Amino acid sequence: MTAALIQPGADALIPAKAEAGLRASVFDDWSKIAGIEREWDALAESTGADASLCPAYARVWWKHYGRGRLRIICIWDDSHGAGGPALLGVLPMFVQTVMAGAVPVRVARLLATDSTITVTSPPVVVSRAEEVFASATEHLLNVDRCDAVTFGPMQGDTPLAEAIRRAAQRSGLGTQLSERAAGVCTRFDLPATFDDYMASLEKRQRGNLRRDMNQVAKHPQSRVRVVTDPAEIASVFEQFITMHTAQWTAEGRPGHFGDWPRAGDFSREAVAALAPLNRVALVGLEMDGVMVCWEWCYVLGSRSFWKLPARAVGSEWDKLGLGRLGMANMLQAMIGRGVREVEAGPGHYDYKCKHGATEHPFASFLIVRNSLVSRVKVRCLERFSDLLHLAYYRAWRLKFAPKLGLKSGPLVRWWIRTRP
Repeated sequence: MTAALIQPGADALIPAKAEAGLRASVFDDWSKIAGIEREWDALAESTGADASLCPAYARVWWKHYGRGRLRIICIWDDSHGAGGPALLGVLPMFVQTVMAGAVPVRVARLLATDSTITVTSPPVVVSRAEEVFASATEHLLNVDRCDAVTFGPMQGDTPLAEAIRRAAQRSGLGTQLSERAAGVCTRFDLPATFDDYMASLEKRQRGNLRRDMNQVAKHPQSRVRVVTDPAEIASVFEQFITMHTAQWTAEGRPGHFGDWPRAGDFSREAVAALAPLNRVALVGLEMDGVMVCWEWCYVLGSRSFWKLPARAVGSEWDKLGLGRLGMANMLQAMIGRGVREVEAGPGHYDYKCKHGATEHPFASFLIVRNSLVSRVKVRCLERFSDLLHLAYYRAWRLKFAPKLGLKSGPLVRWWIRTRP
């Protein structure tokens, strides 16, 4: 398959039989996307994309963490005649050179997959996903001259993940696929009512949760708060940051806002950008005038993205099981607004699995240029990334630095940049 060379901001037909009528638009500046921003946003909601790849969030992410060259790749189907072109997918990417020691590797990856925690799901029409990923990959390899294109980290057992695998094998690309396992991610598939959710739990977990709820009910001044009003979000989110940080400080760890560079400022601005779109929810529990836990979520269509929990610290609160109570309140609030799937983030958590979450493979996909030089360079990057992760993160940050009593600062950028 031979792709047309598409210049940033220009359109070109892709002259391949499998892609007859497809057209790619590639934008290299945020000022140029005004004409397609509304369609991009609607596509993200209709396809169940994650909130981090809708335009409002992606724009804020680029402001705080963007580097290299912006490439917003839109794939259109022009064969609809009078109905006008149909937008099949938007892949907001950036191209950067990553140093694997002394070896420069040119890599393209999705926005919001660097310096923040997310399980990606791009806004792509599933039935045409293979064509979308193949067309975008061809542009990034042939025009931007990347050594590799990375999609993910994402849930590895979805139709989109399978479409990426097929796209890498398409006749004419001649690429190699490197699939990097990154553990597991968790997801709640929700029923229509909270009573149905409770009934789905095992007897022991259901009993424990009801006992927690009954303990809360003994406090006449208790209430669940669901905050979505943009006028209130900013002050409540500050409460969330303070509570989350205090919770982890009590355990001798920095927490999310201490771990990730500029996470506080970035998160505040992202929340402020999405709140007017009714895509932010903070679900909290108040007891006797004291907020004892908060759950931070983004919402896009029928999907919710549980970003982080926070709970009060103290013996009077520890006995209440605030972790599962806060989670149950959040799930009830999401069911109430029509959410049917809660993406609950990467990593294994017993309490999530015991309360109805399912675990799925979590992986990144590297599509490598059909070139010996590129294959060698990408292999060097993978090896370097593994060694750096072992030495810096697992040995130094998690083991030796705490034993030496050293305070952990934000994760270093050179480690973040090499992660798959």
